[in-house]
Amino acid sequence: MFASRGSSAAPVRILARLCALVLVVAAGLGSELRVRVRLADGLVTEEVLEADSEGDSVTLEFKQGDGTLVTFVADFKQEVKIFRALILGELERGQNQYQALCFISRLNRNEIIPSESMARLRQKNPHAIRLAEERRGLEQLTMSAAVNLSRASQLSSHIHNMCSEAREAIYTREADVKHWLDKEAKMALLVVWSLLCLSCWVSFYFILCNVYGSRSCEWNCRLVTLVHGILAVCITGYIGYVDGPWPFTYPGTKNTPLQISAMVVSLGYFIFDMAWCVYFRTEGPVMLAHHTMSILGILLTLWLGESGIEGCAVLFGSEITNPLLQARWFLKQTGHYRSLLGDVVDVLFVLLFVAMRIFVGGAMLYCELISPRPRFFIKCGGVAMYALSWVFMVDIVRFAKRKSKSWHQQQRNQQETLAANGHEGKMD
Repeated sequence: MFASRGSSAAPVRILARLCALVLVVAAGLGSELRVRVRLADGLVTEEVLEADSEGDSVTLEFKQGDGTLVTFVADFKQEVKIFRALILGELERGQNQYQALCFISRLNRNEIIPSESMARLRQKNPHAIRLAEERRGLEQLTMSAAVNLSRASQLSSHIHNMCSEAREAIYTREADVKHWLDKEAKMALLVVWSLLCLSCWVSFYFILCNVYGSRSCEWNCRLVTLVHGILAVCITGYIGYVDGPWPFTYPGTKNTPLQISAMVVSLGYFIFDMAWCVYFRTEGPVMLAHHTMSILGILLTLWLGESGIEGCAVLFGSEITNPLLQARWFLKQTGHYRSLLGDVVDVLFVLLFVAMRIFVGGAMLYCELISPRPRFFIKCGGVAMYALSWVFMVDIVRFAKRKSKSWHQQQRNQQETLAANGHEGKMD
């Protein structure tokens, strides 16, 4: 994708004049704004801003005094920013009508207003000339690596449309090249690691099938689920309470190696359990939706390299009730459910679910939503998981009502039996 070239300085004037962009309270049609601004050289130009909240990107375009058309795209999903300059040529000297230059670099967090915020900007006076609220000075970038256009779509889907006219004049920085290559290598390592964890869970399941050959497949699968629940609670509990950071205070932070390990282990389990449930058709759409969102959430967190602490907190809250749920099933299978132990397990399960999923989960979601650090789709995932908890909560309330009625009926029957036995004893 990249090739070494001679040092080529990015046009500093373009970067400087982009700083003339004013974050305005302006009106446009839909997500497009047309703003009149005064550039650093005193000339007035019209800037066109477009925000794509679905694609999570922002586009800015304006024309300089010499006729150069400058276009800038910020791709928040891929953390890439693209500058394109169309420079007019001198036809009388045999030059082409224009020359295209394209510059690609890494987009840092909080460098530009997010697309969903940009899409809400409105303008009251479209004829007003805006001035920059802040001038950051010149920023000089040395871009010495050439980019292969045919493979650049791996960095961002916007590059092909933006830089197709430049072709042999697409540049980036060596530091950005190293960052992107390291990111690809880490993702490849995560894929291998996830497949290894998946194979470990599958192997563990088949070992249990051989050891407990007389038991059903569901018995062995639930043993795997029980082991994962205990393991996940121990690891994520240590992350949240000891290793840190505290998820209620620092959401949206970079993933730590321990957070990545916990999520990869759980990712392998969820893929295994999802495949098992689909194959044996033992679970309904709600549980399948839970597994699907868990898999997608972990994949997204690993791919972004951030919000791992929230992912671990969700794993802790969702898996802490898992051992009790599996214990309830095993008690039923062994005929010990209708006992004091079964009642204790049911009560603890309901109380723990309400406390962790509803109250603690609600507080966690609130901290996630009000924090500026987590990304928008991470927040959407948190809302979806919390909504799913309420779906489970409806089933648990129904179960609690049935359990309460059954318990009261059982107590009433015992009292009637004792009363009848006592009366018969007196008659004798």
